[in-house]
Amino acid sequence: MGDELDLSELTGLISNVLQRGGFGEVSPDQLAHLSDGVDLRTWNQLQSAGVLELGIPELKGGAGFGVREVAGVSEVLGGRLYPSPFLNARVMVGTFLDLLGGEAATEQLKLLMTGSRRGAMAVPSAANLEAVTADAHDGQRATLTGTLNYIPDAIGADYFIVIAAENEVFTAHLVAADADGMSIVRENPLDVTRPLVSLRMDGASASTLRGVMHVREAVISMESTFLTAVAGEQLGGARKCLEMATLYAKTRTQFGQSIGSFQAIKHTCANMALDVRRAEAAVRHAVNAHAGSNNARAAAAHLAYATTADVYSDVTRSSIQVLGGVGFTWEHSAHLYLKRAMSTAALVGDPTDHREKMLQAAGF
Repeated sequence: MGDELDLSELTGLISNVLQRGGFGEVSPDQLAHLSDGVDLRTWNQLQSAGVLELGIPELKGGAGFGVREVAGVSEVLGGRLYPSPFLNARVMVGTFLDLLGGEAATEQLKLLMTGSRRGAMAVPSAANLEAVTADAHDGQRATLTGTLNYIPDAIGADYFIVIAAENEVFTAHLVAADADGMSIVRENPLDVTRPLVSLRMDGASASTLRGVMHVREAVISMESTFLTAVAGEQLGGARKCLEMATLYAKTRTQFGQSIGSFQAIKHTCANMALDVRRAEAAVRHAVNAHAGSNNARAAAAHLAYATTADVYSDVTRSSIQVLGGVGFTWEHSAHLYLKRAMSTAALVGDPTDHREKMLQAAGF
């Protein structure tokens, strides 16, 4: 296989699978009929298409390629608001297991790519690295105590990867969803396209994952891939909102002419288009930076997330203004994109904080 896949071919394949599954366009009524907030039938088809293997080295049974392709898939899924475990199962868990290495992690990675077992983990943050403690650690097993809140896309996961703190040393543990001492609480999310759960662990039995990379280093490196994928997702959503708004501006008439001819609407659409181009540049920069140093990757990933988060928030709001009355209705999908933008910022972090992290990674 080559080092890069034709992105248009890849995104076209993903789009066709979603179209056949009825997810050409997202709607509130469509989401209300999903079991546990996930469309498993179409998700199984995406797995068969190899989305879980993208970015995983061929030596480990993956398809190869890199973060460019992962971000491309995220962009398509974000444009459709497709409710799937891709961001957690592939981007977070898959990347972490690949980076951590070791026999146990590699075995779980293979099961993940085949769809035999699906994992989930909390969004990486300093708070999550300190939220759980491990006791009775013997090198193979541990009991975990602590709470992890608002884990996205984790409903139906077979296991959770939990990072625990032990005397300022961080360890990774795999805990089964049905383990003793483990409680999974389903939350009521703002964004119905991204189900959330919280974990309550009170002496939960877990197996320890030991790899060739230190756990903290693996989490930090995984965060760069994760933020780049989230940036791609937000770019896809912003572009879709721009498309909805401009199409409506062309076809909706008022006083005998399309509303897109009015200066206020025209300027709003132009500003949205410029914002989307800015988001495209940020994502492209983050993808290219993955060929550089760890600090360069981190700086570009934080910048891409911050930029696309601002753009997504602005474009969703502007598109609703262009759509007018219909944009405020439950039946229209515009509010779903706004809620995704708001919920992602709450889960992943404020763009201002990520700009501070970008400066730190860049050495300022």
